[in-house]
Amino acid sequence: IYEKGGSVLRMIENFLNTTVWKNGLNAYLTANSNGTGTPDKLFSALSTDATINKTLNDWTTQPGYPVITVASRQVTANNITYVLSQMPYGQSNESKYTWNVPIVYTSQSRPQFDPNQAPKHWHYPSDNSTNTLVVNDDGWLLLNVDQIGYYRVNYDSANWGKLKAQLDTNHTVISDINRAQIIDDALHLARTAHLDYTTAFGLTDYLPQETALAPWNAFFVNMRFLINIYYNTPTGNGLQEYARRTMLTPFNFLVDNLGQNQNQENFLFTTTVAAASLFSCELGLPECQTFAKTIFDNWRQNSSIVIPSFVKHAVLCTGLQLEPTVEAFLDVWRFYLSSDNAAEKLQIMYAMGCATNISAIKLYLDTVTETDIVRLQDRWIAFRALAGYQTGVIPVLQYLASNYSRVSTALGPRVSAVISTISAMITQDSQIEMVNTILNDTNVATELKTQLNSIVVPAINRRQMWAQTPQALALTNWVADHVRSSASISVINITLLLIPALFMLLK
Repeated sequence: IYEKGGSVLRMIENFLNTTVWKNGLNAYLTANSNGTGTPDKLFSALSTDATINKTLNDWTTQPGYPVITVASRQVTANNITYVLSQMPYGQSNESKYTWNVPIVYTSQSRPQFDPNQAPKHWHYPSDNSTNTLVVNDDGWLLLNVDQIGYYRVNYDSANWGKLKAQLDTNHTVISDINRAQIIDDALHLARTAHLDYTTAFGLTDYLPQETALAPWNAFFVNMRFLINIYYNTPTGNGLQEYARRTMLTPFNFLVDNLGQNQNQENFLFTTTVAAASLFSCELGLPECQTFAKTIFDNWRQNSSIVIPSFVKHAVLCTGLQLEPTVEAFLDVWRFYLSSDNAAEKLQIMYAMGCATNISAIKLYLDTVTETDIVRLQDRWIAFRALAGYQTGVIPVLQYLASNYSRVSTALGPRVSAVISTISAMITQDSQIEMVNTILNDTNVATELKTQLNSIVVPAINRRQMWAQTPQALALTNWVADHVRSSASISVINITLLLIPALFMLLK
């Protein structure tokens, strides 16, 4: 809800222009300063145009968002006529929702990625004359510049091919935000069977040359989703192998450049390192695991060593996974207790979610629910962090089943957020069997069963239904055709790579 709200407001400001937007907001706030505001009053303050008011109303009252499909129909003397259509993303074919969509686009011969440019075209579903777009350029076309609009874009095979060619030859011609958009849209569209996986994954071929955070983040999010769905299966193993191969070059580049002080002080660089290192270690990339475990071991031997914040999550998480002992966990727990920085404490808590030692997990959750050591507002994070990993789903379910009354008292309404996290992670038969066991246990709290039935069971059913869809079969076939899960990763001389970076980080 909040993501959509902010995105729609940003889009509205763009098509009204900032001056009109600010004046309208000021007029609305002034007129209703001692009264009650309503959406209609806000819309009237922003514009008196009936079409604009309908546009605002549809975007703020209808669920979801559209996919704009772009297909070329006629090519003459460098002019291409495109036909636009729309459908609600991820909704049934019977859905009747439509939106007036502001279109900001650019093309290959005159690429413009100014985030402040006004819409060049409007797509009104009720007006057939707006269904066509004529562009004086026979190169690629890209809609939704800077992702200013709250919609996804699907192209015909010819335009997807042109965009891929641009990414492969010189990806910097397209802005980093729109490179992220291309990856995110393509992988989401493949998930809903609106694009084939060969095309979608082909658009990620250039990623080993990528150094910007946004495109990588789009890749991380989508790959995490797919790998989780197929966790511990041949398809999941193949997806992990594909992601490891994709990550190897950029991870080595990032680590190799950590020794430069100017990079350690660069926010975008360190943020990229944080995201890339965590994902690479999650994938089991040997280079990342060696990097993180070396820092972890050195830190345990000498607690005065400062682990840089941008790799702290990856280092502690990987360390706990590769050293699954109570002693290692207690070292991290003491680190948490010694910190007086709230942000660092949260970072450590999320890393402790990587723990796999059952005794350590029980001791941890007992401490969280029975004492005041962890702040009231942070207690639920201990459960959420554990449940956010496949290895933590069953331990958290077991703990909830045995201690629900105490957990409910300690976490309050945040218990539902923990249950939602579990619902997003459950994919394995053993996890589903655990849910069924809890539901059939007469000693388990009724409230927990109610939440499992209303949140977790529907998620399991949706996931099982998706596994039977054509797009799921297409993904399995793509992995079988393009990835050999048993293939080894080409390993460089990691010792030579890591020594300078580790020296700079740990000195």
